[in-house]
Amino acid sequence: MNADDTRRSEMIVRSSALAQENHAIIERAADGAAMITNLGAVVTTLQGAFTAAESATREGHGTTSNRREARNGARRTLGSIRQFAVSLGTTGLNEKFQVPKTCSDPRLTAIVRGVIVQATPLAADLVARGMPKTALDDLASHGQAIDDAIHQQNVAKEARVAARVGIRGGFTIAMGILKRIDAIMTTADDPAALAKWKTARRPGPRRTADAATAAAPPVPESGVPASPNATHAT
Repeated sequence: MNADDTRRSEMIVRSSALAQENHAIIERAADGAAMITNLGAVVTTLQGAFTAAESATREGHGTTSNRREARNGARRTLGSIRQFAVSLGTTGLNEKFQVPKTCSDPRLTAIVRGVIVQATPLAADLVARGMPKTALDDLASHGQAIDDAIHQQNVAKEARVAARVGIRGGFTIAMGILKRIDAIMTTADDPAALAKWKTARRPGPRRTADAATAAAPPVPESGVPASPNATHAT
C-alpha cells in the first residue's frame, strides 16, 4: 500500500481508540454505541487487509527471484542439450533445438517441453556424447519451477487486488462513521475532548524527499554544512 493509505489507516485507528474513550459523548446519539462498534470492526478489517497485502507483496518478490533462477537454469540446460545434439551431426537438429535469445517465460516453458519430447529418443546417444544423464530431468524441473512461479505470482497478485478492494471498502465505511462522530463531537460542548478528537482525525505528516531536503541545513560553497546555531560575523 502507498504512504497515503498508511497515513489514513493510522488516523482511523487513532480515531477509533479515541471514540471508545469518549463513548459517553458519542452514545448520546441513538446509534452511538453501534458506530463505535462498527468503527472498531473496520479497524480490524483494515489491519487484516494491510497484513494480507504486505504478505502478498513479499511472496511476489520472493517468487520473482525463484522464477529468474529457474529461467536461467532452463536456458543453460537447453544450450547444453543443443550443443550435444548438434555434435551428433544429424541434419536439422541444430534448428530443432534452437532457443530464441529472448522470449516470454510461458514461451520458454513450451520450448522446454518440446525439447524434452524431441531429445528423449536421442537420450542414449546424447549421453554417449557426454551429456549428463540427469539433463532432461533437470530441464523438466526448471520448466516446472517456472510454471510454479508464474502461478504463485498470479495468486499473489490476486491477493493484493483483493486486499486493496478490502482497504478501499474499509476506508469508505470508516469515513462515513467518522463524519457522523465529527458532528457529535463538535456539538458536545467539551473543548478538551474536541481538541483531542481533531488531533486524532488529522492524518500524520507526509514524508517526502522534498520535505527531507527542506529540513537539511544549507551547504555553503566550502562544502561543509552550516551549523543551525552558527552566527555570522559582523
